[in-house]
Amino acid sequence: MPSFHIMLTYLVNVYQSCMSICIFCQNHMPIFSLKLCLTTSLSNGAIILSRYIISSTSYYYGVVRVFYNGWGNICDDYYYDSAEANVVCHQLGYTGASSYSRAGLTSYGTDYYFMKWDDVNCGSSSYLSIAQCSYSTYIDYGCVNSNSYDATVYCYTTRIWNSNLFPGMIHLQDGDYSNEGRVEVYCNGQWGTICSDGFDSNNANTICKQLGYDVSFSFNNFSLHENSSNSTVWSRSVPNLPTDVCFSVTDTCPVSLVSNCKNAIAVTCGEVSTSTRQSVTTSTCQQYNSQAAAGTIILSRNNVSSTSYYYGTIRVYYNGWGNICDDNYYNFYEANVICHQLGYTGASSSSRAELTSYGTDYLSMKWDDVNFASSSYLSIAQCSYSTYIDSGCVNSNSYDATVSCYTTRIWNSNPYAGMVRLQDGDYSNEGRVEVYCNGQWGTICSDGFDSTDANTLCKQLGYDSSSFFHLSTDSNDSLPFWTSNMYSTTNDLCFKEHNNCPNTSVTSCSFSNSVSIQCTDVAAFTRLNIEQDTCAKFPDLLHATNGTIILSRNNTSSASYYYGTVRVYDNGWGNICDDYYFDSAEANVICHQLGYTGASSYSRAGLTNYGTDYLFMKWDDVNCASSSYLSIAQCTYSTYIDSGCVNNTTRIWNSNLYAGMACLQDGAYSNEGRVEVYCNGQWGTICSDGFDSNNANTICKQLGYDASFSFNNFSLHENSINSTVWSRSVPNLPTDVCFSVTGTCPVSLVSNCKNAVAVKCGEESTLTRQTVTASTCSQYYSEAAAGTIILSHNNVSSTTYYYGTIRVYYNGWGNICDDYNYNSAEANVICHQLGYTGASSFSRAGLTSYGTDYLSMKWDDVNCASSSYLSIAQCTYSTYIDYGCVNSNSYDATVYCYTTRIWNSNLYDGMVRLQDGDYTNEGRVEVYCNGQWGTICSDGFDSTDANTICKQLGYDSFSFFHLSLYMIIICSLMIIV
Repeated sequence: MPSFHIMLTYLVNVYQSCMSICIFCQNHMPIFSLKLCLTTSLSNGAIILSRYIISSTSYYYGVVRVFYNGWGNICDDYYYDSAEANVVCHQLGYTGASSYSRAGLTSYGTDYYFMKWDDVNCGSSSYLSIAQCSYSTYIDYGCVNSNSYDATVYCYTTRIWNSNLFPGMIHLQDGDYSNEGRVEVYCNGQWGTICSDGFDSNNANTICKQLGYDVSFSFNNFSLHENSSNSTVWSRSVPNLPTDVCFSVTDTCPVSLVSNCKNAIAVTCGEVSTSTRQSVTTSTCQQYNSQAAAGTIILSRNNVSSTSYYYGTIRVYYNGWGNICDDNYYNFYEANVICHQLGYTGASSSSRAELTSYGTDYLSMKWDDVNFASSSYLSIAQCSYSTYIDSGCVNSNSYDATVSCYTTRIWNSNPYAGMVRLQDGDYSNEGRVEVYCNGQWGTICSDGFDSTDANTLCKQLGYDSSSFFHLSTDSNDSLPFWTSNMYSTTNDLCFKEHNNCPNTSVTSCSFSNSVSIQCTDVAAFTRLNIEQDTCAKFPDLLHATNGTIILSRNNTSSASYYYGTVRVYDNGWGNICDDYYFDSAEANVICHQLGYTGASSYSRAGLTNYGTDYLFMKWDDVNCASSSYLSIAQCTYSTYIDSGCVNNTTRIWNSNLYAGMACLQDGAYSNEGRVEVYCNGQWGTICSDGFDSNNANTICKQLGYDASFSFNNFSLHENSINSTVWSRSVPNLPTDVCFSVTGTCPVSLVSNCKNAVAVKCGEESTLTRQTVTASTCSQYYSEAAAGTIILSHNNVSSTTYYYGTIRVYYNGWGNICDDYNYNSAEANVICHQLGYTGASSFSRAGLTSYGTDYLSMKWDDVNCASSSYLSIAQCTYSTYIDYGCVNSNSYDATVYCYTTRIWNSNLYDGMVRLQDGDYTNEGRVEVYCNGQWGTICSDGFDSTDANTICKQLGYDSFSFFHLSLYMIIICSLMIIV
């Protein structure tokens, strides 16, 4: 027995050494760091098998060990039987147990550990982890003194993740134990890792619950090396709720395959207590296997659905599959649109289930009062509906709506150049994108294809947007590529608005990949009026030659228009200036060119109701010698535009710029478009990551509107008008009227952002009027981070001051109350943050000659536990201001610092300072090495590095860093609301 204790002590020391290695060497971690570091976070409920006192994760039979505040065994008593053995095998990743026993009856050797659990009882043999079972830590007498009662198991060798796979299935790989490791999810026919972007504790907990554990004890990121065992990475777009028990409970796999993800996720799962037990089994999460998008339609007969059916009971996907109630609204219009969505030309008949021979569909009703404004609509996403089901439909499937479609495919009837269809998908709203050009169907090359393009194609098909697109690896070699680098704007409804059929197929497709998309219904306010001929009407604008004429209304052109604003093509589309020359002769010639006999009237846009055409002027002084001319090419014109036609007024966004100023660009009207914000001396777009309705509403309020009516994402093309992208890190509140009301610009310049944001603003009612003016939001000019300190004299602040009244930035600038807590310790820390060695004196404004600082108090009861702290972010404070400080600036805390800089005193290798920033908590990073200060190269520098530097300087974290000639960061205090 003594030798056993010596060996155990040795193993403990080795284990502790491993922990030290992980903590100390994190900047030098080898590729296998995932396993090494996960061993330092064992959680209760971990299981492993042993033979002859040696455990291994590769064992599929042996003595069962469980971790519960240390390793030990499970007593084989009355409860331990096939159910418990099966669960143990499931947790280890096997399909089940072929046999079970106790150590005294097997040849697995003796496991010299104490018993940890007795009376283990699993309510179901389908449970996935021992954490779902009940147990007792009181060990019965028979098990206390004998390892012969240790529970054993013999598992089948088939892995659980190789049997009965389903989308959203989870397993953990490459951990030291089965309850930890790299997260992998089965989706689209293959296992893939999860990108760490946006991954949070709710996702981690949900993954652990799906695997049968109570909770996630930890999750962390690890680098995706090129030689990773799984380089397929899925991005998680929909967050999990704290109540979710399945990662795919939102009814969708992680939806987009990403190539620019740096880190994947590893988790450690465990059990907490018997009160948090999960009832997850091997089949629980299979119910969420559908990857159908909202608004998907399929037909069924006798309770079996098939995409090949052209008649049957209608099923719609809306938070699960269900039926549509056949009531007063369901008639010829609705039936036609459903058939259009399924790819047929229309409906030959419609009815309800009880009046047909299609059999009963045993699903609940999902939609009632389905109503279409036009029978020419293309998808159910264009209809109105109610999720409140009338009483007649609630308890009877006999009211299920049915349809019988004509068998002619919609794409075989009157196809037009630029027509779009989806092929070979699981449902009619998804599949490989095909475009009709030059008399045959072809595909789209994946080069340059993005979410904005996918949205445009879905809109052409009648859907609100795309919920998913990926680059197909199974391109149909018999089909030509009709386009590469497709381009769309967020306002496009049709492929042909900015793309056209080429004369010959594209031969330069980088990876010979076509594109597959999935279209979805989003919400009632995004309904589109797309009909069968909407996109067929678009002219071939991209192949226009100089002198081409077309008319537009409300910024939309059409070859069918016989009145409207005149557009002319001259190395691009533009307008004609209506000045002294433009009269009946020129108007007649334009109508002749358009194929009409002449002009009945002419005018200028400002005097008509044709809407504004947001194009530049192309021609001025157009002069036709004869009203009988047939083409504008016969007339003279000037490309020099007179001042009257040029918009030479100064744009508001070019005057009196301030940090946080917002404008909308490239929209059809001035109240909509791409969001741009002025920051750090330049205009930039807003990355869509984290952007929400509060941000959208605030931007609209800042621009004087009541609210945002919609906001959406659009792809950032390489040739974007503005490639500078700001990431919004601080959320707006519903009450904010300025995007910069938090006192900070969007703070980080990012290079890996895929989508920017466009908003549409509008007015609601006289009750929601804003009083914003051109100067309202300029007061929030500071880009300081929370916890920033500066000194002021006579109400003027400067970073050069080493004595004065203290200002702190915390949701705006303000002062610190000098009360009982403010003394030498706090004064010293403030001087340290300002870069000085300490404070020679401290006081309050009323007792000094520093003048009055006319700001409100921000902090009271500031208390620093140590005078050696480096920043105020390390101290405690209260935002509740005592009565004495509320109404008087005479209590403003002041300080007088020694003039010696902290970085010139007691230097050490690895010392860090920030230089040439606007404040002491920001600037160029410099490190002291080999007797001199130097900078840090930006190569490989990331947010974790920035956080480490800020922590070394006493701050909670960084709020901004950017890669310039030198590395520049801003450190901040974490605001806890």
